[in-house]
Amino acid sequence: MFTRSLALRSLCAVMALLAAVVVHAQNINVTAANASNDAIYTVNFANQTIKVQNTDGGSLHSVRSLVFVPNVTNDQLDLLAADNAGGLIVRYFGDFTPGASPPANTAGMIVWNGTQGGPANPDALSVDSAGNLFVVNSGSGTSAVSQLWVLLPGPGGTFMLPSGGPSPGLIDSNYGAKETLAETVIAVTTIPLPCSAQPSLPCNINPGDLLVLTSNPSAVLLYPGNGNGTGPLGATTPIPLINLSAGTLPGGMAFWPVDNSLLVTTGTGNILQYSFGANFSPNETPGTFVSGLGNGQFKVKAGRQGSNVFAFVANNNGGQIFEFNASGQLISTVTSGVQHPQGLAVSNVGFQPFANCQKSGGCDLLGGNLISHEVAAGVNQSGNIIEDVCVVPTDPRIAQCGSCTNAANGICTNAANPTQYQNGLPVAQVCGGFGNAVIPNSLCGAAGSNSSGFALVKTLSGLYSSPGVFPLNGTVIESDADLTFVLAGTNDPVCEPPFGLLPFMAVAWAPLAGEGKNDGNMLRDVTNGCGGGHTSSPTASVWGTGFALNPGAISGGLTGFAGTDYANLLNTLADEDSIVEGALTPPSAPAITPPNGNFTFRLQQCIQTSQGAFAKSSADCAGAALELLTAEHNIVNVAANSPPFTPNAHYPNPSGTLRQRLENLYYTINTRILGTHAMGMPQLPPLPPPLPTISGAPVTKINAGLYSFQPTAADFAGNSATLTYSIQNKPSWATFSTTTGLLTGTAVKGTYSGIAITVSDGCATASLPAFSIRVTG
Repeated sequence: MFTRSLALRSLCAVMALLAAVVVHAQNINVTAANASNDAIYTVNFANQTIKVQNTDGGSLHSVRSLVFVPNVTNDQLDLLAADNAGGLIVRYFGDFTPGASPPANTAGMIVWNGTQGGPANPDALSVDSAGNLFVVNSGSGTSAVSQLWVLLPGPGGTFMLPSGGPSPGLIDSNYGAKETLAETVIAVTTIPLPCSAQPSLPCNINPGDLLVLTSNPSAVLLYPGNGNGTGPLGATTPIPLINLSAGTLPGGMAFWPVDNSLLVTTGTGNILQYSFGANFSPNETPGTFVSGLGNGQFKVKAGRQGSNVFAFVANNNGGQIFEFNASGQLISTVTSGVQHPQGLAVSNVGFQPFANCQKSGGCDLLGGNLISHEVAAGVNQSGNIIEDVCVVPTDPRIAQCGSCTNAANGICTNAANPTQYQNGLPVAQVCGGFGNAVIPNSLCGAAGSNSSGFALVKTLSGLYSSPGVFPLNGTVIESDADLTFVLAGTNDPVCEPPFGLLPFMAVAWAPLAGEGKNDGNMLRDVTNGCGGGHTSSPTASVWGTGFALNPGAISGGLTGFAGTDYANLLNTLADEDSIVEGALTPPSAPAITPPNGNFTFRLQQCIQTSQGAFAKSSADCAGAALELLTAEHNIVNVAANSPPFTPNAHYPNPSGTLRQRLENLYYTINTRILGTHAMGMPQLPPLPPPLPTISGAPVTKINAGLYSFQPTAADFAGNSATLTYSIQNKPSWATFSTTTGLLTGTAVKGTYSGIAITVSDGCATASLPAFSIRVTG
């Protein structure tokens, strides 16, 4: 039986449900290796199957550790495997991806041999942002001495020892006679520690810091890196970070992306969870993430699929690989073909040949609705795309300064340097390998309930690389309003690249979902735009719909944001129209042809109908977006007859401020709020807007005298504030209200046929069936 600690049951049930659904469209790359037959295989949890990928299992001896490493030379994702008994580290270029360029290999290339010196029996691999490989020596007999090494990237994907010093590459060998090194992990984001209350601790775990899990005694040791993503490159004295209880028998560890806590497996089948909060201490009693796995040797890794986080656990003794969702619920177990799995690697780095993205709808590299690319068919493009995302659940400026304002004013009581964030947050301090930009204090955390999270996106591609031309290997990703702030002070890598600049690693700032921050949840490429407009032509269009973005997000700041946008739409309409409508009032007559004022009135009416639907409920947002698109298309249809609107054959590209605002809000609702792919141009004509409804049963036979009929109507969202009515073949004795639809009067003898009442919300109309009234004497 699997159980979950009470402290973590407070996570919303929605995430658990989403996780259970999303797993059946697996995008997380989970790869494992059997120590018994040295098969390396990808794991499919939806089908509970594996697929062996390597063809060199017979030449290996005991694969004990796997790690993914981005290959920025080829824009690929490679896999490294440690053959512990054979004393080798082998590399699989392109991670077995079909169509990779250069082609992927299924027989590993030896990139390290223990006979070179250094680790003779490699295990527990991890890689920092610079591509340095950290390895422990874990052997038997004369090789049993525990050592921690670093190997530097060499030519052709190989690794080598650093030069200089008496024992180059040896980080530490001062371990107990029976002490073993079970796992290593590199920190990728800044994690504040309570150094004031615990003077033995540093004030942060920084990107590039190396954590080492030991047994006999059981502990987690911290080896500081340079603070910017690069790990320790020489002899380093460790800092005791966590003292585990005696008898823990730890086997694996991983950072948990939800809150940057640390998961540690035990030999008794429990996964412990250490939270680095204000009350953390090296001797704290951990929470329990999962229990009841039975006795065994366990490895654990974490991965993100779109908005959901999963833990993957390999049981060497039981021959099982488990998948758990964010609530610790067991989602799937894979056993078929799994034999003593000891190597386990998980990656959210997306890697795809460009040719595979030339299709309608694009290709989704990172899972869910996170990042997708659409490349126009027939465009001559080649190479690969490789991407990564760094999620920062807690902005250190908020954690250490208390607020964004304090950070900007240099008041950070919990930081070693109170003024260290006064000029912003260096990207390298939270996401190693994501460049050297500085996130200004205007982009600090986010609004919303916990005011803390954001994310950075990095993308590399081989697009348009050619001799003598700046290689656009660094496709710039921007948030739709914040690029100039995020990349302030840097050169435009496309229009003004510094001479000899290496491929540019750009970042974008995107608040985590539910934070209510207005800007940053939509990302787009600017690879073909110089100057203020950043216009786009057929290229790799990149759209991001945020992290866990869903209709529920509109209950926070996005509702106010859209409300402001609707107000801007109506103000712009009044400014651009030569006939000012003022407040919404019924037209003097129905459906009069432009250029008189009725067209502008109906446009105003449609926008306000959309506004009312958006504000009513999240279920009405999609319809509200279609109504905006209808208003924009109506402008196109009358552009030649109704100045100052300008026709444009390339609908819906904006011409004029009003069309641009309509279009921007349409994309905002689709991408930021609904989390859908709203890429490229909507179809012509666009999808029709949802129709209003009208009902009622008029009396069709009466005696002369008072007559009254009141239809019931509403727009698609059930609102009625913006409705107007019209009538055809109104009896001469009747009066008709264009605001209520009421037909009334003193009926005169006769038969009155073909009476038709129509309701309009400005975007669409609906009519009652035509009826007749027979008035007798």
